[in-house]
Amino acid sequence: MKYKVKFIDNSGIRHEKVYSGLDKSLIINDLKNNDFKIINIEEVKDISFSLHNKKIKNKKLVILLKELSILLSSGMDTKTALEILIRQEKDKDYKLIYEEIDNNLDNGFTLSQSVDMTQKFPKLVTNIIEAGEHSSNLSESLDILSEYYNKEEKLKQNLKNSLYYPVILLLVTFLIISIVVSFIIPKYLELYRAFEITELPTLTTFVINTSSFISRYGIFIILAIILLVLFLKNRLSNDKKLVLSRTLLRLPFLGEFLINNDIQRFSGIFRIMLKSGIETIKAVELSSKSMKNLYLKTRFEESKKDILNGHSLNEAFSKIKQSPTMFLNLVNIGEYSSNLESSMATSYEYFSNQVEEDGKKLMSIFEPLVIILVSIVVGTVVIAIALPTFNLVDVI
Repeated sequence: MKYKVKFIDNSGIRHEKVYSGLDKSLIINDLKNNDFKIINIEEVKDISFSLHNKKIKNKKLVILLKELSILLSSGMDTKTALEILIRQEKDKDYKLIYEEIDNNLDNGFTLSQSVDMTQKFPKLVTNIIEAGEHSSNLSESLDILSEYYNKEEKLKQNLKNSLYYPVILLLVTFLIISIVVSFIIPKYLELYRAFEITELPTLTTFVINTSSFISRYGIFIILAIILLVLFLKNRLSNDKKLVLSRTLLRLPFLGEFLINNDIQRFSGIFRIMLKSGIETIKAVELSSKSMKNLYLKTRFEESKKDILNGHSLNEAFSKIKQSPTMFLNLVNIGEYSSNLESSMATSYEYFSNQVEEDGKKLMSIFEPLVIILVSIVVGTVVIAIALPTFNLVDVI
């Protein structure tokens, strides 16, 4: 929620400021505690669809965290560092975000609170900033965060690059089939009718009927699929979602990729939190929330109970069947050596490499399957068109 507030300070100067991410009552209490006289407070309806209403992108986040870390490590205070970033920022949407943080700082909030109030940053960022503020090690915490998001972005980009070829191939195939269905098959159908060929081969009849159905109802089929996906996503019970997410982990190749991807995310975030001084229990809880697979996420969150009951991390995580042996060994070594942070750094590096390798394996399997599928579809259409031409020879 956003509120525009008009008030008069102790010196009688009139101000107008916009607050975001706070309840109306909290804003009023804050102003009254400073003995400010409130003139008017009203909710601001945000109807803009600019980037300012979305989460800050990882690429921009990496740069912001790195620059802020460098400025703070030079001995500069947070307020001055932020003002420098505002002045040098060219993108007006990001400038608005930074100005909103600066405005929150002016109102007496901490940096972590000011960042959280914008609702544009991941919870990980606000939690690490808060830990850095308490440990007086904010600059190093921001630097570690920047490094983490930089690696995440590179890994994500590598996976996207691997998908380009099969996706382009599928799009080209779809375009070719659309042209064949819309223009070529109808022409051949007219030709067959002109030569009074009424008994078409079964395959040809199937292709013609299919093309006719797709031409008429193709857009409705696509919409139905989209609606079905949205329905299942929003209407499935948590139990069914858990079953589905667990089933995905059992699939060959894909399951291993999903597990390794979540373990590398958990390891990376867990390491950052330990480095920033966040207690182990809270670090486990927050790191678990970063996982994408609902089943893994739930199981790792539940492991917190075992840890609270006196079990070691290794014992708690070993109860999760999907936990990789390498991950458990590194957790065990970290606990025995009292250097869990270093072990998690190793785990993050190891599983990041595994995810990259798994992605390449998946693509090496996916690409031939796409080519085979394309060959079958195109081959079927070509044969279906060619079969009646043999009858044309007899007619001629």
